[in-house]
Amino acid sequence: RRVEADELIKIVSEGLTPATEQKYECNDERFRGAIFLLASAKDKRVLGPLLEMSNSSCPHSCSAVVSSMARLGDRRALPRMLEILRSSGECSYAVVLAIAKIGDETAIKDLIDSIPPGGANDAEARYKAIEEITGLSLDPIRNKWGSLFYDNLPQFHLAMHEWWAANKHLAKIKKTP
Repeated sequence: RRVEADELIKIVSEGLTPATEQKYECNDERFRGAIFLLASAKDKRVLGPLLEMSNSSCPHSCSAVVSSMARLGDRRALPRMLEILRSSGECSYAVVLAIAKIGDETAIKDLIDSIPPGGANDAEARYKAIEEITGLSLDPIRNKWGSLFYDNLPQFHLAMHEWWAANKHLAKIKKTP
């Protein structure tokens, strides 16, 4: 298994430099195959190539790379994931799921601040991520605000931050290796 990971790292590392220089086409099978293989490696050394691939402008590569980083479970990927979350790009839903899987409480502020106006599915994904990370229920917030937060997003963000400040000590933050 170690030999397989070593070979994979070598293959991807050798191919990644030319890939970033020549800007693979978004439908390039080699690019998608590299993402899949990196996700399968389950070796922490693949984080570097995945972080580099996360800068691709290909629309579907972001979700694949973010999912691969989540599968790897390395907290060192969190800053890049938060960057992607703040940019509210095409893969914001995938990055929310990935952040929840990694489970780092430092992401709570960004998850709250990125709750979008009018996006019930996007808001719900963030609620679930916060619940998964903290082990706390957001039912009181859901019941109090319902869909009213759409018209009062700054007040809602403030209410969420106040909830987190008041309940942080009750959180059961999951530990990922």
